Amino acid sequence: MTPESRKPGHRFLQSIHAQLERDRHAPETPLPPVRSRSISGMDLVEEFQKQALGVGARCEILDGALLPVAIEERLRAISAAKVAISDSPLVSSLVPQLATSTRVVQPDGSRGDLFDADAGVTAVQWGIAETGTLVLVSATERHRLASLVPPIHIALLPASCIVGTMCEVLEGIAHAPHNQAVTFITGPSRTADIELTLVVGVHGPRQLDICVIRDR
Repeated sequence: MTPESRKPGHRFLQSIHAQLERDRHAPETPLPPVRSRSISGMDLVEEFQKQALGVGARCEILDGALLPVAIEERLRAISAAKVAISDSPLVSSLVPQLATSTRVVQPDGSRGDLFDADAGVTAVQWGIAETGTLVLVSATERHRLASLVPPIHIALLPASCIVGTMCEVLEGIAHAPHNQAVTFITGPSRTADIELTLVVGVHGPRQLDICVIRDR
């Protein structure tokens, strides 16, 4: 045994190397089938709203024609001076219809303006009825900062984009273009310390306001 092999650090690295070699030659273990409860027969929109409310989000189902008024009311309620928006065509089409004097921070606006925004407005690519979860995909729109930085996130979700379970979303993502970021949002941002003291809004919006748009 050489002096080097007697050193604790050397033995530790050797054990890692040996384990990696064993893993490299081990046969692959197939993943178990994913099982998810069925919510067939339920109204997906109503179930989504129920679950979203259950995790602390605000969720309203409304007609598309009422959407500009609904967003304006939300911005006025918080006296928003600035609102950050994603580059979703849905969001962009609504901005000219807003009568509020709130300043709009575009997706390519400055970081300073975005961090000063009182609210962020984005579209949503999927809603999961099983858990009330929103799914935002960057391949469709630039949304991440607008949905994560401002203290209030206003999310626009077409009813036709609501699916039953996480499995359906994962199947859709698997067939989508690669090199994209996928954000899953279930209620307002929550953080707990080692003593399990829950705080809302530390690492993300403290309020999640979902507008489900009737389109089916």
